[in-house]
Amino acid sequence: MALLYGRRRVGKTYLLGRIWDREMDDSSLLLVLCGSEVSTMEALQAGDSPLFGRLSWSSRLRPFDYFDSSRMLPWLGLREAMYVYGALGGMPRYLSAVKRDEGFRESLCRILLSPRGEVHVQLQNLIAGEKGIRNTAEYDAVLRAVAAGRRELSEIASFAGLLNRTYVVRRILEVMENLDIIHRERNYGTGPKSPWRYKIGDNALLFWHRFIEPNRSRLERNMIDSVWETSIEPQMDTYMGLIFEDAARQTLFRFNAELGLPVISTCSCWEGLDRNRRSIELDIVGILETGDMLTGEVKWSSSAVNNDVHFQLLRNLEDLAASGQSWARQALQGWFVYFSAAGFSEYMMRLAEEKTRIVLVSLEDMFPGGTEP
Repeated sequence: MALLYGRRRVGKTYLLGRIWDREMDDSSLLLVLCGSEVSTMEALQAGDSPLFGRLSWSSRLRPFDYFDSSRMLPWLGLREAMYVYGALGGMPRYLSAVKRDEGFRESLCRILLSPRGEVHVQLQNLIAGEKGIRNTAEYDAVLRAVAAGRRELSEIASFAGLLNRTYVVRRILEVMENLDIIHRERNYGTGPKSPWRYKIGDNALLFWHRFIEPNRSRLERNMIDSVWETSIEPQMDTYMGLIFEDAARQTLFRFNAELGLPVISTCSCWEGLDRNRRSIELDIVGILETGDMLTGEVKWSSSAVNNDVHFQLLRNLEDLAASGQSWARQALQGWFVYFSAAGFSEYMMRLAEEKTRIVLVSLEDMFPGGTEP
């Protein structure tokens, strides 16, 4: 696609179309065009493009999910594979840098924490390397705001120092969403005019802004082990909580049949206050194709989940129903799903046996058939 980045891009695209008509129309040649700039690739299919109507197939390649990422690292245990996914995301280029004879700590220190590491260098220049982005400082400021947990437009603009230029922040978020750097979602059950909530869509970038950026000076002084032991390792499981929630939603869409669940139509989350101003967060809120609702909780912890998590969820749904959330009343009669990286207590498993619409998902259940490719 370097051919298409020149000053006469349209002319060269036209030339390619003419050559195809004259020289290759009757041949069996398969021509594959690929590139990393989304807008450029989409322009090839526009109505005014000489190649319009000539493409037999097009697709946007996205990063692997947690399951396919783990298949690139079959020598790691499931928990270690999830740690690596939390730090590197699903980019095959990043995952391929992990060596078979290394544990996840050794690999991350070598390729991500080290200023000379190949993933470190790529992430450091990620925004600057994107075509068409000029004011990289503003993009970096917005990205830092989202990584710091600012989720709504006004919060992001304020944190980034662009409060009086929210239109600029909105445009930056749109560009980064198009690049799969940023994702957005709404609270379950809210209308189309409710504000979007933004989050980092690339685990590697999230890890970078959470752990690498604040420790740049120490890492530059080769204090890699110190940064790992004092800043990363104590916080890693807290960080993995959000990663595990995303992986749980991926599981529901990909392996619903293996879990004994109907097909999932939509799946989101909910956070807010009930009528008594009590803060409530629900990790999973969705709709099944049967019309039933699905709610649940996701726990990345080192201890087995007990049945009190189910009773707490029921209480939250009852309070939300009393607060005017009509979907919460329906959810009380629906399905419940619980994810736990450390498994479940005997009492929780007994409860699931008694209640046919309670589904328990362990870390092992998220990897049906194992991780071997």
